[in-house]
Amino acid sequence: MAKNYAESYSKALANAYAMTLYFGALWNTENTDKYKVVDAKTVKIPHIRTGGRTDGDRDTIGGFSRNWDNDWETKTLTNHREWQTLVHPQDISQTNEVASISNITKNMNETQKFPEMDAYLISTLYSLKNAVETVTTAVAASFTQDTVLTKFDTMMDAMDEAMVPISGRKLYVDTYTKTLIDNARQAYRRTGEAVITKTVSRIDEVEIISVPTKLMKTAYTFTNGWAVADGAKQIKMMLIHPSCVLPIVSYSFAQLQDPAATTKGKYVYYEESFEDVFILNEKHSGIQMIVCDEAVNTLGELDVTSTAASGDGTSSGDSVITVDQSAGTDNKFVYLLGTSYAAFDYDTVLSALTWTDLPADGVIACGTSTKITVAEVVSATNKARARGIAALSKKA
Repeated sequence: MAKNYAESYSKALANAYAMTLYFGALWNTENTDKYKVVDAKTVKIPHIRTGGRTDGDRDTIGGFSRNWDNDWETKTLTNHREWQTLVHPQDISQTNEVASISNITKNMNETQKFPEMDAYLISTLYSLKNAVETVTTAVAASFTQDTVLTKFDTMMDAMDEAMVPISGRKLYVDTYTKTLIDNARQAYRRTGEAVITKTVSRIDEVEIISVPTKLMKTAYTFTNGWAVADGAKQIKMMLIHPSCVLPIVSYSFAQLQDPAATTKGKYVYYEESFEDVFILNEKHSGIQMIVCDEAVNTLGELDVTSTAASGDGTSSGDSVITVDQSAGTDNKFVYLLGTSYAAFDYDTVLSALTWTDLPADGVIACGTSTKITVAEVVSATNKARARGIAALSKKA
């Protein structure tokens, strides 16, 4: 009989979260062990409230009364996911066991399940937070190197006023916001101004985690895998204390069936789980977000990859740059090499003296550069319309 190894599978994945999930620190908080699923899909969280602290009296003994109360906060898991696949034994033996079940499930976890879990977490936290306290929506054009640290200060002040612990706060930012913060810190530290020194000092108090822009949206669809939903906004920054988040991943079934007549000689793998994220109601101030409305003119995103060049027509140090999208009508792709990524806004004019047209075959000489920024620009004006980045892979 095939073994249901849901429990051991769940434990193995929990150990991998910190290394393979951008929001691994939130998926694996101490609350995960503190609050458990009490039935198939319900979590009950106890709330104890106390009061009645008064001035002492050394001369008399007063009466005694109950100064505490107990209540329950109930959460119901609603995100029910499943995955299945068939594998023919010949597919395993003919690929040197590369296509083994363990390799297939590992790839599925790392390339599909984990990004989906990150997308679900950030969008769910946005919805839950916005339901109890409206999340600030900024105009994209106002989110610049000159304003990014001020917006961060606003979130820190809100947490301070709500008495959220300073230790343990984490700042999740999209790729471009991380670049703005890095540039702002360098520029501000050169000024020596007292106000700016305070701002930079505050951001040093938190751990900053950079997350790809596609995993920092306010809404996704999960019909088949995951995709950014129409009308989704871009979450630029999320300041959070993990103690306010309750993530639950409950695997009820994970099983591999050996080849049999009923499976027409194939291996059958099936797993199902309940995965959900909640905010502890009394600690919602431990989440602060700033989002940008995508309806305004904002810089688009390019999916850029770099692979080592091959073939007789290429030289040592060459790389092949691929952009998954096609340039729009009257637009073209240009690139800039360096040891860091270039940051710019929508409509920024990218100088033809420093930016180079991307060749049709994508082959470029990289020299000592380690990173590439690719931009889609209007051919006639060189005004930026979209941006993508990649670490360079070069021909040996």
